[in-house]
Amino acid sequence: GTLHVVEPDQKISLDFPNEGLNNKALREILSPWYRRQLLSELESMNPTAEYHYINVDLSCNDLGPDGAEALADFFDAGDDPKGSRLCISVLKLYRNQLGDEGARHIARLVLNQQQPMHELHLSHNGLTSLGAATVILAFGRHPSQIYPYYSPQWRFFAACFCRLERNNIHNASELLAALERSREVRLVETSDKRAMQKIRTKEVAPQVVLLHFLSS
Repeated sequence: GTLHVVEPDQKISLDFPNEGLNNKALREILSPWYRRQLLSELESMNPTAEYHYINVDLSCNDLGPDGAEALADFFDAGDDPKGSRLCISVLKLYRNQLGDEGARHIARLVLNQQQPMHELHLSHNGLTSLGAATVILAFGRHPSQIYPYYSPQWRFFAACFCRLERNNIHNASELLAALERSREVRLVETSDKRAMQKIRTKEVAPQVVLLHFLSS
C-alpha cells in the first residue's frame, strides 16, 4: 500500500486497496503521529488553505465495523482546531464487511467533517436498510448544512455521490420512499450521474445522489 501520494491536482491520497488490512492494522497506520505528519505536509503544500482535502482508498480489505470506527476516529478533530481542516473528498470502502455498525461510524464521519465529501463508496458491505438509512440521513442532518455544496467549476449545487448497491437492502424502493417522506434529506437515485439536472438553488438541490441503488 501507499501511505500518501501527491497527485497532479496537489491532493494527497491514502491508498491501501486489496492489502488484507484488518482494524488493528488500520489503527497502527492511522496513528496520532501520522495525523500530525499528514497535516504538516498538507500545510506546507498549501499554507494559506482553510482546509485540506485528501482521498482515501481502503477498498477490498477486512476492516469490519471496528475498522470503520478507527477511520472515523482518525478524522475526528476533537479539541484540535487544526484537525477540523482535514477532510475526505473521495472515500472508497467497498468490500470491507462493515455491516450496520460500521455504517454508523461512517455516518459519524460524514456528520463531523467540516467540508462536504464528494464521493462515498460503500457497496458490498452487508448493510441492511438500517445501515443504509443511517448513512443517507447523515447528509441531510449535517449540523452546518453543508450539503448540497456549490461547485465553482460546474456552477451549480452538487451532492455527494454515494454507492450503496450490492448490500443486504431489501425493498430498496420502499426505503427511498420512506426517506423522502421523512423530509430529513433530499436525495436522487440514478444510474447515470452525467444525467443529473444542474440546479442552481441550494434549497431544492439534492444533498445525496444514490448511484445504481435500485438496480442492485
